[in-house]
Amino acid sequence: MKNKNIIPYSKFVDAFEKIGWKQQGSGDARYSIFVDPNSSDIWTRIPKSGKDQEYEFYQKKNTLLLLYALNLSETRENILDLNSQLKNYNYKLISRILTKSNQDVVPYELANLVPEKNIDAFRYFYRTKTKKNKAIPIEKFELNHTEVGSFVIPVSIKVDEAPNTLVPVQSDMSIQLHRYLDAIKNLTSIPRKSSLDFAERVMADEIDSKIVKDFYGADNSIAKYKAKYEDRIDGISIGSRGSALLDYELPEDEKKFIEVDLGNVQPVDEEYIAVLEDKEIKANDSTLEMFGAKVDVLVEGLDNTGRAKFTVVSIDGHEVSKPFKAASVKLSKAKLDKFAAYFINGNAISVVGDIEKAKGKVGQIIIDTLEDENRDKTDSDDNRIPLM
Repeated sequence: MKNKNIIPYSKFVDAFEKIGWKQQGSGDARYSIFVDPNSSDIWTRIPKSGKDQEYEFYQKKNTLLLLYALNLSETRENILDLNSQLKNYNYKLISRILTKSNQDVVPYELANLVPEKNIDAFRYFYRTKTKKNKAIPIEKFELNHTEVGSFVIPVSIKVDEAPNTLVPVQSDMSIQLHRYLDAIKNLTSIPRKSSLDFAERVMADEIDSKIVKDFYGADNSIAKYKAKYEDRIDGISIGSRGSALLDYELPEDEKKFIEVDLGNVQPVDEEYIAVLEDKEIKANDSTLEMFGAKVDVLVEGLDNTGRAKFTVVSIDGHEVSKPFKAASVKLSKAKLDKFAAYFINGNAISVVGDIEKAKGKVGQIIIDTLEDENRDKTDSDDNRIPLM
């Protein structure tokens, strides 16, 4: 067995503890013994060293035993998923593309864009909906084996190992995945009677224009490329899958995720996006003026005048009550290139500079330095001047 395929002893111990199996003493220092709490006749041993000559045998045996304990069938998908959970606990963000009956391949553009936009939209949703100054680094996302059934593209999102607790608790990742899929489902059901009606309904569901553009935009959206390949594609959907180990004792409605059908999505007219963005800006009543502030932003794009467009999520380490839109003044080419890189990978970035925001207006940031540049000055409450 290659080292990269070895699941550490500690991971198996944690897994059996999560499903309630009891560890018993062993006279042999080579093994730990775990017993099914419902039947003392069902038990297993785990070699304590990955170099043990029997480790590969017991790794396979204990993986299948965990499937039994989790009431999961021994399918290829379940075995692969459990192995991934044992290596790093994760949740799956799933994109599904269904081809026409006479097609057995998927256009590269579509296969690349659907999971990319799904990931971008969820990362943006997660960062703007959580109130704990959290972001999901792109490094936490990993492409998994494709699955049987049309073209199923699962992407795992690594999560921190949750501690064992007396009361099962739904993880923050699980909560936000449920909310995200519910939001996209609501978005797909909003009619297009008029640009104003559409904008009002989107805002009533608290869906950001950035996410609308990812799914519906006239340029580089899921809807655009679905329309481009309409003759080859029957449908697109997105969904999720939880962690059988982390979610073991949760109620069924917290374990299972809806699948959102994107089969009927069509690009919206530019007017719809413009009206939505205008109403978003006017509805945000934040007012502030700060100098030398550290501002955490999500880069939404770059315009042809040399400015970057942002969503501001926190200032000087404090989450803003309502994330708001802002733009930089004209940037140097070197800074534009850096922002372009952040825009492509979707990561949050911290900028240092002066920020001004009036009620119902786009904020403006005069940027001194970026996250990876040295900052010589320190923050001081004396340089904050709130706008009246």
